[in-house]
Formats: sequence, C-alpha cells, structure tokens
Amino acid sequence: MVLLYHLLTVHGLYYAPIYGWLLMVQRGRRALPFIWAFLPPFVIAVVEKVALNTSHFLELLRERLVGSQGDGWLRTTPRRILRHH
Repeated sequence: MVLLYHLLTVHGLYYAPIYGWLLMVQRGRRALPFIWAFLPPFVIAVVEKVALNTSHFLELLRERLVGSQGDGWLRTTPRRILRHH
C-alpha cells in the first residue's frame, strides 16, 4: 500500500502542474497554443534575470522537468566520456 501511495502521489501528481498548464493553454488558446504555452514562462525568466539578476524560476522549472538527479548526471557524464578517450 505504501508503494502504491508513493507511485500515485509522487510520480503521478508531481507533473500535474505542468500538465494542467499545458491543458489550460491548449483549451484556452486555439491560435498558436505552443507559443502561449512557452512564452509566459520565458517572459517570467527574462524579467527575473533583468530585474533581480537571478535565475531561480529557471532552476525551479529545470528541477521539475529534469529532476534533482539530472544536474549531477549532466555534470559528470561529459567528464567520464572524455576520460575514456
């Protein structure tokens, strides 16, 4: 039961905000839904970078999409490939 609960809550609901955003944009905007889906997060990231000189919003999106383990994997993989050659 604990494993089922974990699968439903962590793996099932973790991406729910992203799915919700994409469904809302697709349903609300018939013209160019791809642009409307990615333009607001891009604008938020640019405004944050210009106004505050930070990138917390992009880090939040990256962690949500790639996961917390993705950062370590991306940093270590090129070094391992270069060492073997």
